[in-house]
Amino acid sequence: MDLKGSINLDLYPIFDLHGAEIKRVCQKAQQDLDERGLTVLPSFLTRKAVRELVDWTESNHDQTFFQEVSGNAYLTDGDPSLPDDHALNRIETTSLGVLAYDQFGDDNLLKKIYLTNELKEFLELILRKEPLYYYQCPLGALNIAVMRPGDQLRWHFDQSDFVVSIPLQEAEAGGQYRYVRNARTAEDQNYGGVIRILAGDGDASAIQALEAGAGDLVIFEGRYTLHCVTEVMGTRNRLVALLSFVDKPNVTSTDYLRKIRYGRTR
Repeated sequence: MDLKGSINLDLYPIFDLHGAEIKRVCQKAQQDLDERGLTVLPSFLTRKAVRELVDWTESNHDQTFFQEVSGNAYLTDGDPSLPDDHALNRIETTSLGVLAYDQFGDDNLLKKIYLTNELKEFLELILRKEPLYYYQCPLGALNIAVMRPGDQLRWHFDQSDFVVSIPLQEAEAGGQYRYVRNARTAEDQNYGGVIRILAGDGDASAIQALEAGAGDLVIFEGRYTLHCVTEVMGTRNRLVALLSFVDKPNVTSTDYLRKIRYGRTR
């Protein structure tokens, strides 16, 4: 597949995964993940590719499903046996839109990039997870998240170990990706620490901002890292492509989650 005009192959020669340059890139990304729980590969996509994807997204604005949902940071049900100010019962709102995988035609540039096997192998090297598999949800495998002025993403933990994304367009103002590294562990949900962050009473120095520009490739480990996107302001939509890979075969979503996320099950 010819992606020479879409991926900056001089910086990221993913079609030569045994070369010295790609090994250097992978080592740096692995170091970032070990130290920060995230890595940003600047200018992974060319400006031309970013422009094409932004234009396509904006041209499909009327087909974008927008929603507002409320819940806690753990993406679980609340617990009525606990106080209202417990982290499990702290309810906040997320509002955003999405273009689903089945809305991307076979000629769509983002779909071509997603299905390029060399990209998957490149991510396997960085994540030290081999093999990776494509997420089998017909709606969730590949998305573009659209946040309009006034939209925000509440503080939450992910249910997966890692997320691969490519910012396509920054908000005019706001829309900042914030995170608190290792706010919980597998053994300790840290409800007390989390509620202090949610209430604005936590250690402000622990809150960091993820800086990534349009066309950068971002890998973020969010299962134990609390994160949010602040309210989008100005007149420009915030656009982010989400490419879903998993480390087990035949992983998909449920009809319930599809209904919430996409407003439909198929």
